[in-house]
Amino acid sequence: MILLLRRSRVNAVALSTVVFFAAGLAVAALEGRVVGRVEIGVPESLSYYLLPYYSSFQNLYPAAEIEFFVVSDSDFASLAETTDEMRRGEGQRESYDEATDALRREAAGGFVRERSSGLSRLHAWILPETSVQQLRPGLERATGTGLTVTGLLYAKFTPVVSVFNPIQVVSIEALRMVMEGEISDWAGLEPGWTGEIKLATYDHNPAESMVSIGAAQQRIGQSGRPSASVVHQQFANHVEFVDYLRLEPFGMGLVPLSAIAPGVNPVRVIGDAVVRDGCIVSTVCVLEPTGQSLLGRLQTWIRRRFGHTRVLRAFLDHIQQVDDSLLGSKAVTLVAVGDIMLDRGVRQAMNRHGLTHPFEGTQQVLSSADIAFANLETPISSRGNPLNMFRAYPDVMKALRYSGLDVVSIANNHILDYDYIALYDTIEYLDTAGIHHVGAGANEAAARRHKVIESNGLRIAFLAYTELWFCYTKDNRDVDATESRPGVAPLREDVLVEDVARAKADSDFVVVSCHWGEEYKHYPNQTQQHFAEVATAAGANLVLGHHPHVLQGLAFGDCWVTAYSLGNFIFDQRQPGTQDSVILRFTISKDRTTRLSGGRIIRVDVLPCYIVDCQPILLAGDAKRRALLEMSRFSSAVVSSDSSASFSTTAKQVESLIAQDVVDASHMP
Repeated sequence: MILLLRRSRVNAVALSTVVFFAAGLAVAALEGRVVGRVEIGVPESLSYYLLPYYSSFQNLYPAAEIEFFVVSDSDFASLAETTDEMRRGEGQRESYDEATDALRREAAGGFVRERSSGLSRLHAWILPETSVQQLRPGLERATGTGLTVTGLLYAKFTPVVSVFNPIQVVSIEALRMVMEGEISDWAGLEPGWTGEIKLATYDHNPAESMVSIGAAQQRIGQSGRPSASVVHQQFANHVEFVDYLRLEPFGMGLVPLSAIAPGVNPVRVIGDAVVRDGCIVSTVCVLEPTGQSLLGRLQTWIRRRFGHTRVLRAFLDHIQQVDDSLLGSKAVTLVAVGDIMLDRGVRQAMNRHGLTHPFEGTQQVLSSADIAFANLETPISSRGNPLNMFRAYPDVMKALRYSGLDVVSIANNHILDYDYIALYDTIEYLDTAGIHHVGAGANEAAARRHKVIESNGLRIAFLAYTELWFCYTKDNRDVDATESRPGVAPLREDVLVEDVARAKADSDFVVVSCHWGEEYKHYPNQTQQHFAEVATAAGANLVLGHHPHVLQGLAFGDCWVTAYSLGNFIFDQRQPGTQDSVILRFTISKDRTTRLSGGRIIRVDVLPCYIVDCQPILLAGDAKRRALLEMSRFSSAVVSSDSSASFSTTAKQVESLIAQDVVDASHMP
């Protein structure tokens, strides 16, 4: 019987089809039907675009594997050139054969992961649309099979600038002129922002070979980088490029959308057909082998429905989902401001101009955000024993309700100025007004409890703490909360690590407010930097500093931002620097690069203000330019100490908490 089956072509076809179909069904039943291995041929330049997406794809689908067969751009160029010559009848068959043979020679070791394979075993090719017509005949000859376009991918690229650069939109024509050296000053792009445009790039930046925006592309494409007359800085890698651009307010780069990071803002592009979703797009085609026989067509159908094509489709869908996230689809805007004090001179200004006066210059910005956060430096009550200096009467709640604030920190050195009864009243008034609060309470558990606010499907957790050394009361009492005593949440390493871990397990994004540092100092001290490192290593995404009453710089990581001091926001001080203020607006999107829930910062807007008669006013023109450059200078001077020891200690503490079941390890990053 077996012998007969082997001799019967019809039975062999039927048997192989059944086996292949059954195998496809078995594979599809696993891992949400995204499982298996696919081998893809790509040009070298395109591989640099795809690999960052594949890194996150592996996190989501560990049972799916993609192996990239990377062909040098020079070999592809040679194949395209000889194909064109053959079409025109000018080329020699020997040259064409040599070009296709070059691809075969690379097949033995051209994969990202070393293995031996032939071109005929590749499941698909991913090529720029502009080169498909030139390359397909040669690839078909080299692989021995027909190739059909089965899908499109829109590779997205965006101009990027420092957060200290105010530009948000640029036309494609203006961008062309920048790349060609016709516009060299920022005044040609952003009114009120003057200075030399410093173009930057990095080795193996896919934008340089995949983006066509005019004559500049000719210079970029020929050498793999813009000409020296246009580019100001060339970096060895993306990390060095981002570190430079974060603190260079006159810098600009053109990068894949996936290459944006906290501290580097995308600039929306408007213009012609190469623009899509505010990005410059390069269309990429997916080509798959075409079976000519009945069996071949059946196998192709099975592959597309159950086999390796499902992995490929999942990868392409993943790229689209990541791009949608980075473009701000269903993003949350969070604005943060500094110290709010509603007594003393501020009260006098409110008596003169009305209770809402302090917020009238910024209420629209705060209200338009999904979440607005501040440090409330004043207890609100008509009762209490005066232990220090500040107390706001309950009628100021009209101002707070008007302000647009959603959550406040009450972990500071003034919340107990009128004893515990005023703290209780403050909490009650805030609760009644629907304004959330963190950082102080009737006992330690209440003071340390995080508050989660959900917006657009993202759960954002807030925590707040204060250093204790500057906390003062006339009776010299301890102000930190205990199991039986009201007070504030103390800024201690063990407390911070445990609370951030717990909040991380209960949310997508963690904000930590720290009342810390030294008054009237523009640069953070080592203690501030240490606690920022502890918080971010434990999982905090955003650290907001208060108390110095003046502005301090920003620091950035791959997935976090620290604002060391937001300065005053509503205050009556007149010392140098105390009237300089800022609103930080963070755009937070769902992180599509991990199986765990999470949010990521995709944009930071720095909105400088100046306090006039206890009211912060948004700056414009040259005043805004000077303020942004000063914030850039403060940030450039932030020198991070070696965080390796701190990170190691924090990691051990988190591991200990998991072992004690204090946090759920399944939600940890």
